[in-house]
Amino acid sequence: MQKKLQNIEGATAIDVIFRAMKIIPTIVLFAMFGGAPKVYPVRVHIKQWSMHTTRGRRTGFVYSTRGHGFANVVEPGKGTQGFEFTFEDCDRPESPADGGGFPARWKNEHEMVIVNSEIGSDKTHECELKLTLRNVVYVTRNGHLATRPLGGPDDTDTSKDAAPDVDSQ
Repeated sequence: MQKKLQNIEGATAIDVIFRAMKIIPTIVLFAMFGGAPKVYPVRVHIKQWSMHTTRGRRTGFVYSTRGHGFANVVEPGKGTQGFEFTFEDCDRPESPADGGGFPARWKNEHEMVIVNSEIGSDKTHECELKLTLRNVVYVTRNGHLATRPLGGPDDTDTSKDAAPDVDSQ
């Protein structure tokens, strides 16, 4: 501790300014992003889902939302893999306008966070999915959910997953 104080006391004004200039950008970034910036390196394409809402009898106030569904996760360099998921207390997932899937990040091997946009606003919300990976890729055929085996020729081609693909019930 005393050594650090001596370094500061013996420093010129220019040294102190340069040290502050190295620290200030970090502080500004943390203030802007509410902490370390979150990275969403994967995309989730929801193929089918359903949601149940619990409301108060007299007030109509929404107490909770729960849902489940089927989706694919697209990871750069790893390809596409299907999973079944559940969620609680999330806004209704709306398909991103660009059709590129929901930005997402892994929490652990059984949980993922997706970013859901609020309709008519620039606001976004995180939604936590509890999931089980499956050895299939989910596809929609004639409006119905179907599967194909994992490791097929299309599993590394993400361009085919760029079309809007939310089939809500």
